[in-house]
Amino acid sequence: PPSSSSCAAPLSPPCDLLPTNEKKNKKMQYYGIFELGSPPVRYTGCFDTGSADTWVPAAACTNPACMTHSRFEPRSSSTYQTLNAPFQITYGTGSVAGFVGSDLLTLGGPSNGAANGANSLQVVNQGFGIVFDSSMDFLSASCDGLFGLAFPELSEMQVNPAFFNMMRQGSLDAEVFGLWLSPSPTAEPAGALTFGALDQQHYIGGITWIPVTEKAYWTVPLGELFERGLFERERTERAKNKERKREEEEEEGKK
Repeated sequence: PPSSSSCAAPLSPPCDLLPTNEKKNKKMQYYGIFELGSPPVRYTGCFDTGSADTWVPAAACTNPACMTHSRFEPRSSSTYQTLNAPFQITYGTGSVAGFVGSDLLTLGGPSNGAANGANSLQVVNQGFGIVFDSSMDFLSASCDGLFGLAFPELSEMQVNPAFFNMMRQGSLDAEVFGLWLSPSPTAEPAGALTFGALDQQHYIGGITWIPVTEKAYWTVPLGELFERGLFERERTERAKNKERKREEEEEEGKK
């Protein structure tokens, strides 16, 4: 039956987010835990709203960037299926290449702290990448791989991202996911990821729904920026008017 997911309140351990070591001071990247396979194997993944694909290193990968992380062995999973599709992804920083497969993906499983898998959320036949080659940018990454949260249109592997498969398989009470990031620079966990429900302990009031500009990134139109009681546009106009007045006074003084 549909559920409010492993990541709905009360939050289970796999939904907790931690800042990655390499971005900790800037609070730009966050990672959490998910599982792949049968029996499930635990991985850490950087949750990425800017890409659609999920991947982990392959057990056969001898690249140093793979060797420093947990690696996936297809032969150890009874539910793994090979799709025989190669992929290559180049990010703003770093690149990976490998082959696409599918397996059971679990959030909130027993190895992640949920008793007997209570509230666990499973995605059947989830497509993901098995990386055989990785650039050295990922050598010291805090997460084993990436967990893509963007629209399917951005998938380099031509597979449905996990969130969209959750909806297609009827696994969610509500077709939503949410990210909460703590304002504290030292808090751990530093945030939480929820699927299928809104975690009301982290917001006050109603929700305003805004259509995305395109089905790619979670981008919404921005007309004005409100900061400290002033609209940015108004503040800019005030600055221009002040400068114009100063120039006029200088001209008047020269006469």
